[in-house]
Amino acid sequence: MQINSGLFSLALAGFAALATAQPHGHHHRRNLKLRDVVTEHVTTTVHQYAQAAATPSATASPKESPAVEVAAVDDFSFAASSSASAPTVSVSDTPSYAGTSKKQVSSGSSAGVGTAFEDGTLDCSTFPSQYGAVKTSWVNPQGWSGVQYKEGTGKWATGSECVEGAYCSYACPTGYSKAQWPAEQPADGQSIGGLLCKNGKLYRTRTEASTLCEQGETGTQVENKLGQSVAICRTDYPGTENMVIPTVIGAGSSGPMTVPDANESYEWQGKKTSAQFYVNNAGVSQDQGCVWGTESGTTGNWAPLVFGTGKDASGNTFISVSRNHLSSKGANFSVKLLTGDSTESECIYNADTDSFEGSLATNGVANPGCTVSGNAGVTYVLY
Repeated sequence: MQINSGLFSLALAGFAALATAQPHGHHHRRNLKLRDVVTEHVTTTVHQYAQAAATPSATASPKESPAVEVAAVDDFSFAASSSASAPTVSVSDTPSYAGTSKKQVSSGSSAGVGTAFEDGTLDCSTFPSQYGAVKTSWVNPQGWSGVQYKEGTGKWATGSECVEGAYCSYACPTGYSKAQWPAEQPADGQSIGGLLCKNGKLYRTRTEASTLCEQGETGTQVENKLGQSVAICRTDYPGTENMVIPTVIGAGSSGPMTVPDANESYEWQGKKTSAQFYVNNAGVSQDQGCVWGTESGTTGNWAPLVFGTGKDASGNTFISVSRNHLSSKGANFSVKLLTGDSTESECIYNADTDSFEGSLATNGVANPGCTVSGNAGVTYVLY
């Protein structure tokens, strides 16, 4: 299986050149930077001052199928009204956000998201929903977004059950990021994240964070002007890096986009990180799109577009859009990136031509796209 191993570099002050990705082993960690900001296996996006670098693709072979068929899936959707198209079935322990213009996620949107986690109280077989974690039941019957453990050979592997010695990862409500990962990470560049199963109980792995989820920047939105919902799938990072953390924006709706704060986020080998999202075609549900895709399809890691978000150490917010070089087909909708109250965009993906427009756009490179920044709110408009 392939993933997008390009670079998504945040356009920091000075707009330094993008670095070449270097895949590392089974879990496709890539090194990218613009100044000291890096993201998980991310997309090459460019700013008018950035120089794009050609990047190699990588192959990955997960040891198990990432998708598990279940009768009902969890609802991450933002619906404009009861008539809006939503591709998921709501269950009681997951958040559903009624979409209104510029609506933000608050701690009350998901019960328990601000509750301090109690180490050693929950069995490893118990998903910690009461602490704000959100199940991804189409990925794993227990709700975990990924499970990692060390084999007898010393190599890291993925599993389906949260068993003794495993790191058990989870999704957070949109607008929040996972706050738990161990300080000691594999030397080969893989990332490990989640709660530790020890003596049959769950423990935090980053004790300076009392909660399981941390809120990021709160001014970034996705506005969906389409007649169908759109599944936007974040990679589970640090962790398996599978694209299984969903934000579903319903038809005619708006909802928040998760933007991690570099001052609070995971650092990969001493470098700041941001977030990457695979963007499926309109009409693809989260259980179809927020999983590993296939080369013959256009979902998951083969989705047509990639979004990137981040807030740098100076407080600047950056968002990007780029073409996923693994996908031979463009998206079935266009995208423009807006800053503040502006209605004009210098970064546009035109679905009709499958190319980018505006003064910040770059085409003809491995991962064409563009990045915008703003301190007064930034918005992805899907149309």
